Amino acid sequence: MADLKGNLRKALDNSDLSLYYQPQVNLQQDTLSGCEALVRWNHAQLGWIRPDVFIPVAEQSDLIDNLTYWSINVALREWLQFCGKAPPKAIAINLSAKLLQSPEVVDLVTRAMNIWGADPGTLVLEVTESAMMSDPQVALHTLFALHEMGITLSIDDFGTGYSSLAYLKKLPVDELKIDKSFVHQMAENKQDRKIVQTIIDLAHNLDMSVVAEGIENRQILDMLVGMGCDYGQGFYIGRPMAMADLPAWEKKSSWKNPEVIPA
Repeated sequence: MADLKGNLRKALDNSDLSLYYQPQVNLQQDTLSGCEALVRWNHAQLGWIRPDVFIPVAEQSDLIDNLTYWSINVALREWLQFCGKAPPKAIAINLSAKLLQSPEVVDLVTRAMNIWGADPGTLVLEVTESAMMSDPQVALHTLFALHEMGITLSIDDFGTGYSSLAYLKKLPVDELKIDKSFVHQMAENKQDRKIVQTIIDLAHNLDMSVVAEGIENRQILDMLVGMGCDYGQGFYIGRPMAMADLPAWEKKSSWKNPEVIPA
């Protein structure tokens, strides 16, 4: 772990990390609604190192603040360049469990937004149920501060954690993201379909939108559209890709894109 921590520190100092972007679409309007930014690390000697390997190392050390700040800055810079004169779409970034418990996260996000002159409505911060429940009071304070800035808050992997409905109703959350474990087998598994429909109905009753991840074929996508799901992402729509590849994907994509605003 010590070696990996040292390598990660060097990677951050030398900008050797990169972001990949997975498209998200509005399922009811057939439009590109945004992307989720995902950190990738291609080490010169070790090759690709999985996020589930190096993210915990960052969280267990003093590197998670730097990694998150780097991610937000790079995502906003690249995303705003990609959007150009088109109406701004949403860029989603994962917020780590450790950072959610830190009062510094609000200043960190504020600095990044100010550097790039980004509209707060452009940024979506995804947090997991388990991250919020590790210290609910601190998490709640942080989430309210971010929400007051106008940032969209999303509960990632919803349905796999253990938050209560009593707690959920107190959260300043705008979006529930259905975990892919429920989406993958929807066509074959009646219970998964019921769970997905229940989450969609719950979110809408609480005035939240819903994102389904893990859409891998047209059948699943059509089922989600029929259930009233708002947004979706998955390999059927688009795999995570480097920013350099995103314009080509957008050009050949079947998803309609917002019109460019004249100069």
